[in-house]
Amino acid sequence: SEEALPALATVLFQLGRLYAEGGFNFDLALERYREALARYERLGDLRGKGDTLRGMASIYVLRGDLDGAMRLYQEALEIDERLGDLRGKAATLHEMASILRLRGDLDGAMRLYQEALELFERLGDLQGKGATLHQMAYILRLRGDLDGALRLYQQSLEIDERLGDPQGKSATLAMMAYILRLRGDLDGALRLYQEALELFERLGDLLWKGATLREMASILGLRGDLDGALRLYQEALEIFERLGDLRDKAVTLGMRGQALWAQGKRGEAIASLWSGLELLM
Repeated sequence: SEEALPALATVLFQLGRLYAEGGFNFDLALERYREALARYERLGDLRGKGDTLRGMASIYVLRGDLDGAMRLYQEALEIDERLGDLRGKAATLHEMASILRLRGDLDGAMRLYQEALELFERLGDLQGKGATLHQMAYILRLRGDLDGALRLYQQSLEIDERLGDPQGKSATLAMMAYILRLRGDLDGALRLYQEALELFERLGDLLWKGATLREMASILGLRGDLDGALRLYQEALEIFERLGDLRDKAVTLGMRGQALWAQGKRGEAIASLWSGLELLM
């Protein structure tokens, strides 16, 4: 009935979101989102329509259909502007910027991130501001502006700490450590990686823990501590094996092989390198 239409649209939207979360079932998610969209359009509910378009667009991104996602986000943006929904507009601009970044349009991405940042600041949305600063810093790093990237990551880190966001803080620390390593500050990089590692352990994030251990091992190798490097490479390998992550395991075996070669263990080095190569073939 017409009276039940708003509730039905809401339930369909929530089902779409639940199916989409964690990649449970994208096909079913899109079906429910499309059914919700048809009902929101019938009701003239622009806010519901905009939220549904954003949900559909996020699935398109995950499936690699960036053009389709951009079209849906553009529709959602027009609705945000028509409603004067600054929060929705900021979120949509942020997602559109991320698509431009994936396409390699760094200038376009930076412009949209800047627009989103100004809206998040106006709204007092620290979480949105921190996430946007993090992405802008990443683009500056890609452009080679390491000082600029570090400044933005520092601002993002301060927001993570203010919000008590260990997940955001750990990711930001890892990115800052990577920049310090690029600049040759190995001691500073190792300190930040250690901080990030402790947070990843607290969070139970094995993938990032393994990646961080590998980066720390690489730094120890550069400093000449090959025994320490090999210990950390082994820890990382055990994590990637546990996760069934063949790509990261292969990369780690290759880096471990280089450390073994530097130690003069030629046979073990070649075996490690070949093991990594076989995983990628």
